[in-house]
Amino acid sequence: MNFDDYSRCVAWQDGYWPENWPEIDPWAAQPTPSTSSGDSGSVAGSSSGDGLDAGAAADMRTTVMLRNLPHTLTRDRLLRTLDAMGFFGQYDLVYIPVDFSSGTSLGYAFVNMVAPSLVPHLWEAFEG
Repeated sequence: MNFDDYSRCVAWQDGYWPENWPEIDPWAAQPTPSTSSGDSGSVAGSSSGDGLDAGAAADMRTTVMLRNLPHTLTRDRLLRTLDAMGFFGQYDLVYIPVDFSSGTSLGYAFVNMVAPSLVPHLWEAFEG
């Protein structure tokens, strides 16, 4: 395993939880990632420097940052709002940073959707 790649250390990424993690041999050669367009060629020569082109990376993103939220918003209230808006079961992580001195939120939150195809729906619902 390349120590610059921490993607396998994050439990919620790609829907992997500890009980269904695949067996990984850290000494085995890792496969070359393919592009999302079904291209059989390697993406190692992409110009972004991270092994993925910008379009493929955007198609795989599942985390959305919600900004300009009220400082009085709690995580429980955001969960209830997401569920009421029809996103029940479509997210697996909600994080609202809190100012420990005042006990209020910092005005933003992160929501991780279970699939990249759900991200545009969340953006549309919270836009404006």
